[in-house]
Amino acid sequence: MRRLTILFIAFLLCLNACAPKVQPTMIEKPRVDKNIELLSMVFRLAGSWEYNLSEFKIYTDAIDARFTDFKDHEMVLFAGDLRSEHGIGFNAIPSIALCLDEELNFRKDLADGWPDDRRWDAVDKEKFVALLKQFAVDSDFESFWNENATLYADVETNSTALYEALDVEWFSRFFGVETTDYFRIVIGTLNGPCNYASGVNTTDGPREVYAIIGVGATDENGMALFRVNDYISTLVHEFNHSFCNPLNERHADALKSSAKALFDANAEHFRKQAYGAPEYVMNEALVRAATIKYLRDHDYDDDFVDNITEYELNFGFTWINELIAELEKYDSLRDEYPTLDDYMPRIAEAYKIWAEKYD
Repeated sequence: MRRLTILFIAFLLCLNACAPKVQPTMIEKPRVDKNIELLSMVFRLAGSWEYNLSEFKIYTDAIDARFTDFKDHEMVLFAGDLRSEHGIGFNAIPSIALCLDEELNFRKDLADGWPDDRRWDAVDKEKFVALLKQFAVDSDFESFWNENATLYADVETNSTALYEALDVEWFSRFFGVETTDYFRIVIGTLNGPCNYASGVNTTDGPREVYAIIGVGATDENGMALFRVNDYISTLVHEFNHSFCNPLNERHADALKSSAKALFDANAEHFRKQAYGAPEYVMNEALVRAATIKYLRDHDYDDDFVDNITEYELNFGFTWINELIAELEKYDSLRDEYPTLDDYMPRIAEAYKIWAEKYD
């Protein structure tokens, strides 16, 4: 018996040694971010359609009533120029907002000193900060923020169920990488049904990984509503970007020709979704397939998962089922492929077949 016990313990130690080493991740409860609200409002006033969606009507009505007179403010006009000249909108807005501190200066702990988004590269940094500060003062945004403290608190409380439902350790387990990232959920109250991913690299701490979740539904009182099944795939999707995008970037040469063929075959459809280049489509495809893998791993209802898969097919990702199958193969071969990065060459080879099939 003692010999069997020793062998069993040795077996467990072996399993532990062979398994991918995963560091515990850190996740905060959802919050509304002051800087994201300010910049979203600026781009709403500048006419960006994605920030002019009004699902959260009690809030957007309050903003429109309070700030309409500032549509000709120099910061708002500058924001319009940023959109027309540099294509800045959508996720570029929270990406820059998260790089600012409470005084609207760029955070001193930024590893890159500037958002990791090429759309911002040619922007006058000093002018942007100076005009944003001036808008905040001229519009008395601070008073508006304080007056709506209860509303923000209610939004945060209503979205707590998303935080409680998320298995944040799955990302490390599935992708096979160690991570000490901070996972943070931010509610973008002006996003409407749009959702974004962002990340901040710091010099003296873990990388901050963000899922910025919009308000796509409200209850009978007009308050933001977050049903888990309505949002869980979105939340997983946005966090997946922080793992999937770097994988596609590292294997870009192997994926390049297939990516172009699949993009060109449905370019107009993808551009309407703001995916204006093959690399964006490749990121989205891997993110969406990994999201469905997460749902399957957590035993979500088959009909629920099938509906989401059908949704992705309808959005032009015609190879999504094949990509999901490849992720399942990877997960069954973890001894040979400890990380998804190790398996990416096989996915790149599979993409050559899909590019020809769906051209």
